[in-house]
Amino acid sequence: MWVLKLGGSLYGSKQLAEWLRRLARHAGSLVVVPGGGPFADQVRLAQRRWHFDDRHAHAMALRAMEQFGNLLCAIDPRFMPADGNAGIHEVLARDRVPVWFPVRQILAESTVDAGWHVTSDSLALWLAAELVADGVVLVKSAVLPPASATIGSMQGDGVLDESFEQYAVRLDRPIHVINRDYPGELEAILDGRAGRCVWSPRSAQNRHMPQFQ
Repeated sequence: MWVLKLGGSLYGSKQLAEWLRRLARHAGSLVVVPGGGPFADQVRLAQRRWHFDDRHAHAMALRAMEQFGNLLCAIDPRFMPADGNAGIHEVLARDRVPVWFPVRQILAESTVDAGWHVTSDSLALWLAAELVADGVVLVKSAVLPPASATIGSMQGDGVLDESFEQYAVRLDRPIHVINRDYPGELEAILDGRAGRCVWSPRSAQNRHMPQFQ
């Protein structure tokens, strides 16, 4: 089983329908973590307008992820909401694609910091560790950096969130990043044939930042 974070930035993209079709082919073996997309953007606007703290913004952003998740389930009935580990396994057993709704689990989890430095990227790694998944795939709209890029430089460029490294170390599983324009890379990763890996168990053991492979 793999965990795949589907960036909320795909909300307005023509590639979204194609991604859902491809992900549905892996029903029963793939868990989707939805990004926040335009729903999270509204939380940022509200925080700037009303100046509330990051703890409340974090809770609202988690619900923004669920809003995007609801959209995915509305578009394709093969995608079903799941708000905990048991629910995820139940959906997988039905040969459907579980879409993780994080509010219940994350708000009850004291080890996850509340703030914008922990986005759906890091939460996907947290969930993968909880589920003992085989690995994580992040699907992003951002232009990916060259092969010489490190996780640190990707964090600095805003491609990955500020907490990504610490969650990657804890996960100790391969982590791949795909640009939304190249959905064909997904099969290569899941089949173990290829893929741009930004983190691997060996690099975690060595405690150094790996480059793209």
